[in-house]
Parts: sequence; structure tokens; C-alpha cells
Amino acid sequence: MSDMRVMVLSRGIPSPEAPLRGIFEYDQAVALRQRGHEVVLAVLDARSVRHRRKFGIRVDPVAHRCDDITVVRLDVPLGVVFPRIDHCVCAWAARRLHRTVASEWGIPDVVHAHFARFAAAAARAGLPEPLVWTEHDSHCANPDRRLIEDISVAGGRADVVISVSETLRSRLARYGIASTVIPNIVDVELFNQPARRHKGTVVVSVATLNPGKGMVELAHAIEHVPGVQLRVIGDGPQRGALEALAADNPNSIVLLGTQPRERIAEELAGADAFALASHSETFGVACAEALAAGLPVLTTACGGPQEFIDDDNGVVVPVGDIEALADGLRRVLERSWDREEIAWQARSRFAAGPVVDQVEAVYRQAIANYVTTG
Repeated sequence: MSDMRVMVLSRGIPSPEAPLRGIFEYDQAVALRQRGHEVVLAVLDARSVRHRRKFGIRVDPVAHRCDDITVVRLDVPLGVVFPRIDHCVCAWAARRLHRTVASEWGIPDVVHAHFARFAAAAARAGLPEPLVWTEHDSHCANPDRRLIEDISVAGGRADVVISVSETLRSRLARYGIASTVIPNIVDVELFNQPARRHKGTVVVSVATLNPGKGMVELAHAIEHVPGVQLRVIGDGPQRGALEALAADNPNSIVLLGTQPRERIAEELAGADAFALASHSETFGVACAEALAAGLPVLTTACGGPQEFIDDDNGVVVPVGDIEALADGLRRVLERSWDREEIAWQARSRFAAGPVVDQVEAVYRQAIANYVTTG
């Protein structure tokens, strides 16, 4: 399609302090730019003042960046507030970002907002361009009042809605919102690294260390599989519990903390398998990255991952079952896998090229819908 001017409304952008924040939006923005579209990443960082940063609006022009995209960032110390306050502040911020983008780079052909909170902000701000909304949030399974209101407002305004999995598409359908399924992008080149074998048998897991990710359950499962080391990448409120388990099992559980994707790719290149024990996932990008590295995956029947994990590339077990996780680890480690085929299948599905093809088709549909409905 002809080149377009796209304003991507994002919750954040990766940084050394938070290397995965806003990563879904950023990866897609970079891929669109590489396809030839003019992309401005409009970042609305509404985290609380506890996350120390400069507040106000900042412009990081393309000339100062190596990714060839322009970033306009508005940092607002909002945090958790009453829904009405959140709605008003986010709408004001979206309007301010749009005004800056339009005055400096021209009116966008399409606004692409990620997550209901920011799609609703664009709607409440009255942004006049075609609006595409991509939803990623696992909280859609049990939304609070603010999210319910945001889903309703975003769904009523968006010209096209994208879900990152069939699981999430079904959840949005409960609110009467039809959506198209397009997966997240995986940087398949980054995860295509030569094997760097760790000593012994190694399983890697990447997740935020909170109860919903099931990491403590996975660590307990490792205790039942002798001779296997679990290397955990991530941080969060359950780090203390995992540190206690690691102290009791120093050769079996290693905590690596938060790491950039380059280090994650290195860890995957040296592993025998990947495991994710989540209770709920809308997509499971860490699983897709592991597949792109050629690793078999153990996951739970938690939503998104089970849509692309099957007998050819991994094992799926029930949620929250330590014995099933331990059995799944044995099965995934005892079997001989075609790692080249696993990687090829993942790259053909999650690489930037096929995903951007689908996003471009959605943009065409959004513009057509906008012209038709006004």
C-alpha cells in the first residue's frame, strides 16, 4: 500500500531501566517504519511519581535515534486514581500529544492506540482521524470499573479493533466488540542465535514475578526434576519467595533479574527448553520468542500460548498444577525435537513481515470504515 503517516499511541517505550515497557507498540512501530510508513510514536507514560523521570512533553526526533522513528513523549505522574480522573487526564494527554504530532509532522492518516486505556483516551479526546485499537491486556478477563468503561468507550469509537489472540477476541466479544486477530511481532533475527550451551540441562523462564505468572509453582516443579536448572528472568513482588527457594536449591534455581532482550536471546540460545506457568495470558510473547530460538516450550492452558503450542513444538499442562508441571518438564526434556523446524514455523508466523501485512490491511479497512461512517 502507499506510504502512510501513522501516530502510534503507546503506554511507554523501552529504556535501560524498563527494557520491556511498551515493547509491543515499539516493535510494531519500527516494523511499520521499515516498511516505508512515516511513524510517530506518541508515548503517554501515566505511571505514578514513584517511577522517577522528567515530566512534561519531550520530542526525540528521528535524527537523534537509530531506529528511524520520531518519539513524542508526555510523562504525567498519574498512577492509580479514581476512574473519572484517569479518563479526564488521559484524554487531555492524548489531545496534547496529537496536537504536537499534527503541528510538527502533519495530520496522521490513522491513529493506532494500544490497550483500551489509550484507545479510550483517543476517543474521549475527540481525535478526528480513523482509529485502530489493539488490545493486549490479560486484565480483560476480570476487568475493574475503569477498564470496563474504557473498553466500552474504545469499542464505540474504534474503526477497527485488533486482538492479539483468539482468547482475547472471545473476551472482547462478550462486550459486543468484534475484532481481528493479529499476533505480536517477534524480533526473529535477534532470537536466531547460534547455540551457546549451558552446563547441564537448563530451562529458561521469562516473566514478571507476580502470582499470576505461576513462577513459584514452576520453581516447586523443578524441585521434583533432579539435574535440571531453572534460570528465571524477571522481577516483581514474588522475588523474595523465589529467592528463598533458590537458597534451598542453589544448583536448581537461578534468578537473573530483569534483563534486556539481547541477554534473553543469549539465555535462550543456551537452553534446552522454555517454560511459562502463567494462570492467564492473552498472547505469550515470551513463548513465541522461545520458539523463534528453536526451543520446545512447556506452557499451561492459560489462553494465548496454547493457540500456537502443540505436539510439534511443546507441551501444554493444566494451570496451577505442580505435579503436572513437573511431568511436563520431564516430557519436554526427554523428547528429541526438530529445533530448526520449530524456529522456522515461529518465524513464518511472528516475523515482522507477515504481521505488518495484516496491520496494513487493517489500516485500509479503518480508513474505509471511517469514510463510510464519518
